[in-house]
Amino acid sequence: MILDIFSSPTQAFEMAFYEPNMSELKGVVFLSSFFLSLILFLLSGDLLIAGYMFIINIIQWVILSTIVWFFEFVHVRKKSRLDGPSFMQSAAVASKLWAINIIGYIVVILWILLLPFIGSVSLVLFPLFVIVLLLVVIAWLISSLKMVAFLCKAKGLKLFINWILLLFLNGIISGLAIRLLSSLIF
Repeated sequence: MILDIFSSPTQAFEMAFYEPNMSELKGVVFLSSFFLSLILFLLSGDLLIAGYMFIINIIQWVILSTIVWFFEFVHVRKKSRLDGPSFMQSAAVASKLWAINIIGYIVVILWILLLPFIGSVSLVLFPLFVIVLLLVVIAWLISSLKMVAFLCKAKGLKLFINWILLLFLNGIISGLAIRLLSSLIF
């Protein structure tokens, strides 16, 4: 379920890790990519940019899934000498964060579609829109922190450092991948 990440993120990550559902995983990533590309199409009217963002969103998910897989392997499996997690388990865990992205994208799409019809009311609704998006970002950050806590079995400073490292690596590697892809396409 998409909304389980909001009500109980730790349980959502545990369920995704121990019982990965490939069809849900693909659905979440596809929907997230579709909604992001729809936002860019609505704003730019350019199908190439929309398609580009569809691909970029999937690439970012693969990168985050790989980093999550690496973190889980290094922090838990390597120490206990167990078989490493499958990539599918890590991808399922990362897809839970993409479920939060879906909610944020839907809010932005609704705003884009409703803006021409609400006119002067938009000045009143805009702060509500910003608050909802801010809550989505906060939910994403809290959930990503809980994801690292679940994967690394860490607490306190070790958890915070691993979380910052995961976000940093994801940002750097995603940025490089996006730059490479854009240089090939544009």
